[in-house]
Amino acid sequence: NECNAFCGCSTGFYEPVCDEINNVTYFSACHAGCSTTNADTATNEVWYGDCKCSGDNKELVAGACPPEDTCTLKKWVVFIGGFVAVIIFISIFPAMNIAYLRVVPEIDRSATQGLRSFVSRALGFVPGPIIFGAIIDAYCTVWRGEGSGSCWIYDINTLMRTFTMTQLGIRALSIVCFFISWRLYPEKTPYQQLSSDKPSHQLETVKK
Repeated sequence: NECNAFCGCSTGFYEPVCDEINNVTYFSACHAGCSTTNADTATNEVWYGDCKCSGDNKELVAGACPPEDTCTLKKWVVFIGGFVAVIIFISIFPAMNIAYLRVVPEIDRSATQGLRSFVSRALGFVPGPIIFGAIIDAYCTVWRGEGSGSCWIYDINTLMRTFTMTQLGIRALSIVCFFISWRLYPEKTPYQQLSSDKPSHQLETVKK
């Protein structure tokens, strides 16, 4: 900005200052265009004066401004969402494990478990950190350095929305895949179902 164009400000160190009137946080006193520093040795408070970027050359105080908490139901939303997630996990996860075992013959069930574990890790645990790491990096507004290294400040609101929508999209894709599998799975006769559930030496007894 023009207000700090000749200050030579650096993003090497994050030393925020707060405009308490407008509730605006600047990266540093330099970025706010401040030219004077004042301190109270009794209270260890520091404030900056002649800050051209804040308008009317107001004084700014050291430290970031407190975030505006406009969500009064945040605690309840987190509690209810966590409770629903636990209930869904408890009710669905065991049933899915049983379903994986029931749709294949008994002789192939060990191989099925191994293949399922490999696919879930290959498609989930490996690309997952890469995808979500890229999303997190994409919404960094101030880097420590020139576009690399650690991030000082994120666009939190946009990051939360993108993060949540990405998870919902992946979950929706998995539901579609489960639905397709259910529709394409051939319906078995009672004897075919019994054949897949019992060892071959028990089938002879059943036939007799």
